[in-house]
Amino acid sequence: GFERHLAFETRAFDLGIFAQAVWNTLQGDWFFSSIKENINLMGDHVSPILLLTAPFYAIWPDPRTLILLQALAAASLFIPLALIARDKLKDRSLVLIVLLMFFFYSPMRAALHEDFHPEILAEPFLWWAFFFLDKGRAVRFLLCLVFAATGKENFLGITFILGFYALMFKKMRLTGGAVMLASVGIFLWETQ
Repeated sequence: GFERHLAFETRAFDLGIFAQAVWNTLQGDWFFSSIKENINLMGDHVSPILLLTAPFYAIWPDPRTLILLQALAAASLFIPLALIARDKLKDRSLVLIVLLMFFFYSPMRAALHEDFHPEILAEPFLWWAFFFLDKGRAVRFLLCLVFAATGKENFLGITFILGFYALMFKKMRLTGGAVMLASVGIFLWETQ
């Protein structure tokens, strides 16, 4: 990503839009993008997870900050995935194979070949949410879901499914039902 950026191969859509929005947020003009038709990005896609990038962008105000954070977020997916695989597979030697399969999974790699997408920052929270749900740790599960839902409005569909899984398969009826209702309610609020 750094090499592409230094070779002028990155684009205004999407890296420029998000870099400008984070910069403008640091200047007090929350999520504003003149590149994207002078709008507040929260009116286009609801991705408040961008707020987590602002402190790093304040330290290093360069679009490569977003590229780096995206790569770190993608790399961090391997931690909860390894823990889930370890718990689910009877043969522990298969954990490495699962991790390699995920590493070479084309959609995962393709996301990193793009400039920047805030939903990649939220993906680790989805994996951690599943891990904690599987362990029956409701508070940690819910906390991870809150962060995951900040990635983009369509992540609320995934939080809904995790709520359904909690309700039907983990017998966490109150938690699962609440997550499902909250996911639908927040999605409707964000899209309206």
